[in-house]
Amino acid sequence: MKTLQYSFAKARLILALLVLAGCGEDYLYLENKNAVTTGNFYRTERDASDALIAAYSPLGWRGFNGNTFQFLFYSLDDRLIHENAQYELYIFKADDGRVGSLYYDLFKGVYRCNILLQHLPDIPMAEETKKLYYGQLHFLRGFYYFYLASIFNAPPLVTYATEDPNIKYANTPQHQIYDFVENELRSAIDELPWLWTKPEDIGRATRGAALAMLGKTYLYQQVWDSASYYLKILIDQGPHDLMMPPESNADSVDYVYAYLCNFSPFDLKSSQKTYKAENNKESVFSVQFNDGFTTWGHYWNPGWQNDGSLFSAYFGINGWRNVVPTKKMAEQYESVTNHPAGLKKDPRFYASIFFPGDIIDQWYPNKPDYYLVPFKIGIHNLTAISQGYGLKKYCYPVHLANPAAPFQDPNNWRSLRFSDVLLMFAEAEYHRNPSSPEGLAALNRVRARAGMPALSALTKEAIIHERDVELAFECLRFFDLVRWGKPDEKNVIWAKPEDYITNFVPGRSEFLPIPISEINVMEGMLKQNPGW
Repeated sequence: MKTLQYSFAKARLILALLVLAGCGEDYLYLENKNAVTTGNFYRTERDASDALIAAYSPLGWRGFNGNTFQFLFYSLDDRLIHENAQYELYIFKADDGRVGSLYYDLFKGVYRCNILLQHLPDIPMAEETKKLYYGQLHFLRGFYYFYLASIFNAPPLVTYATEDPNIKYANTPQHQIYDFVENELRSAIDELPWLWTKPEDIGRATRGAALAMLGKTYLYQQVWDSASYYLKILIDQGPHDLMMPPESNADSVDYVYAYLCNFSPFDLKSSQKTYKAENNKESVFSVQFNDGFTTWGHYWNPGWQNDGSLFSAYFGINGWRNVVPTKKMAEQYESVTNHPAGLKKDPRFYASIFFPGDIIDQWYPNKPDYYLVPFKIGIHNLTAISQGYGLKKYCYPVHLANPAAPFQDPNNWRSLRFSDVLLMFAEAEYHRNPSSPEGLAALNRVRARAGMPALSALTKEAIIHERDVELAFECLRFFDLVRWGKPDEKNVIWAKPEDYITNFVPGRSEFLPIPISEINVMEGMLKQNPGW
């Protein structure tokens, strides 16, 4: 079902890098002739292939997109209520385990890129193949470091793999890390294809993914011209597009499914059309998960002991339901009187939120707790934190399909979607020229997919609103509020994050703390973020 595995299936590499220790003194001086070490591993194209997939694998680990990234940034999303009261109140400590696991898994991704980049020049393979390896590694290293800079501000910039555990690293200013990310992504653009043609390569980094990340990196730094330039290349030249309902006779289901398919593990079928879900034309870069069940794997360890995530287990209505949408979020979706399919609200409301009376499941007749059962507070939601709604985005169909459900969720995490590209472009264009017809067209293109009326002007309020409803619950809201809290080129602040995020302290809360364990290991060279 999935063609690119980031997981335990590649454990050969991990085993290859282990040095087997003996059980007693008699074995201390014995040489294992068959042991595979870093000294004899990076020699063949097969070794390089395994190492490259190992560089992808931290994307899906529990410390990153397997669970922790969502857990942390759902708690800091003002459009969700989190069951964890400490996180909901933005109370973290520098020794927080989840913060540490995110930091370390990102750096493990960097390390795996670094070590293969060092060995790749000496591995014999066709130059065109090697070029594709370089492109993917530069993209991944840039991707990991984008998140390290955006979340942790000034971690060390380490561009080589060392075996010396005594080396100490200092902070690198965020702008220098972003400079590095830009160089990595520019290198990747020319080395990556627009599309991978072999089924087993689906899910790898593409030129479009590199362009989108590069545009996003510039956007986060308010470098509007460069953000617009690279995002426009992707919009004009790339193979991506929005998933759209039929041009004629589209019904309400079509408008909901055209959007909802981007967050489902299975294709969604209306009476007129089948909407491809994973790795569709709207997916610019997705972290690949599947529900491959193993008896020896452990469902607590996505990405390296199983191939699914913990999303449904933590956030789904058949799991622990740690988060629920707020009433205020539900109110952000516009009411409409002239929708083409007769809907009374923006269809993204019906695709993103379970509301009382909404049918939970139409897929699994053998699951009576969910099949054709209306959503109801107290049964399918936590009454302690509920404001009347449940999380539907990424939770439809309800994950009930395999013996480990709600664990090992097969649903891909869409890190970059084409609608986000369009809205980032609209924002960059607004700063370049508030009357930009191209920026307005990009924003209205997103609205048109939902059947919402076109706007006549590009405004900051329109951009904020459209990102709010289009990208709800995709772990972007916190980062949007943080960057909107910085004065723009006209010294205008779009939104003050402290007005939205509980206990947000300007000058401190823009970033998470660097793990105290890492600061201790660096013996004073690495400094903590301000205020932590």
